[in-house]
Amino acid sequence: MSPSSSPPLPLKHPFSTSYALSLVIAAGLAVASIAGLLYPAALYATAEMRQSYVPNDAVNLVVGMGLFCFIPLVLYGRGVGL
Repeated sequence: MSPSSSPPLPLKHPFSTSYALSLVIAAGLAVASIAGLLYPAALYATAEMRQSYVPNDAVNLVVGMGLFCFIPLVLYGRGVGL
């Protein structure tokens, strides 16, 4: 089989829609979480709120960003798209 006659990839939907939407959501998540980590006193009114939401911001950056950047690639590989 020559390189020019390779079989087409088994993709059913455009890659750009689902991945672009996921990147927009991930960017919003990153901005909100970074702001919460850098300026907790300005965003959270009480010490109790800071104590509960600042760790949540850190987890959002690690877990949430990983999911929003990884899941669209997995779905794309399986032929699922928006």
